[in-house]
Amino acid sequence: MRTSIGILSLVLLVAACSRKESSKEAGDGTPTTYDLASAGASWKGYTARLPRAGAKVMGDLGGAARVATNGRDAEPFDVAWAPGSPDLANIKETTAAGESVGTKTRFLVENPDDVTWLSEFKTGGKSYHFDIGVSAAGQTFRCYSLPMGVDSEAQLAAHKAACATLTKTP
Repeated sequence: MRTSIGILSLVLLVAACSRKESSKEAGDGTPTTYDLASAGASWKGYTARLPRAGAKVMGDLGGAARVATNGRDAEPFDVAWAPGSPDLANIKETTAAGESVGTKTRFLVENPDDVTWLSEFKTGGKSYHFDIGVSAAGQTFRCYSLPMGVDSEAQLAAHKAACATLTKTP
């Protein structure tokens, strides 16, 4: 467990250091609806809307559906949905491990349906992260940022708004 937490901390640090800066506002582009069926059979009939085109739907996170643009874009978009609810205790344990590599974590929202935090790195970079609860087709899902997080409050708001667009058609 400690090894995986240490690896996650290192991934967060490297991702924050390698991300490009941008003056563009989050959400530039064409709003696009994505069919999540290619993430796996359990996602058949589910769709989500992102504020930009060019993303790819993936099932690379176990049972989660992930929609992401190229991570090297100036304004990358990367969000995932999975059955269940946010787990605050697990998030706190995982983020606490980042302290060993100089990452400071400040929780911005801490409630059962929304856990949002800011990671500040000893290199001077920062990233916002979230794990929120959303409902679709009578089921509860968690929607979350990937380990690299997002660079700005505008990107954070755009990602969280995309989470709420999860729907299922009969």
